[in-house]
Amino acid sequence: MQYKYNLATYYVAVKYGKKMSTKIKAKKKIKSNRPIMLLLDLLGSRWVLRILWELKDEAFTFRELQVKCENLSPTILNDRLKSLRNLNLVETSENGYSLSNDGKELLEVLGPLNSFAKELYKK
Repeated sequence: MQYKYNLATYYVAVKYGKKMSTKIKAKKKIKSNRPIMLLLDLLGSRWVLRILWELKDEAFTFRELQVKCENLSPTILNDRLKSLRNLNLVETSENGYSLSNDGKELLEVLGPLNSFAKELYKK
């Protein structure tokens, strides 16, 4: 069975273990509603992990974040930031964009994966 969902719906389903409705506006197709698959699909969206990673230690303005992300197009960056703000993973402040508590929690969970990747690529 194929489902169509947007990024916000993936995150809500993963975080709260809810089944997803087919009434959500489609952006991607996915064949599984297993939480791990939904989360991996979310994180696999182009530039999402990079944006989260750049925001891990400090806040950046839009332009600073664009430079950190190798001059990512403003349209794509704006779209990804909008999705991440809708998911409450990123928030805005007077200093620019920063990780929310949920965003920080997500990066804490990904920390061991980063350590594994570093070891894997040393070999």
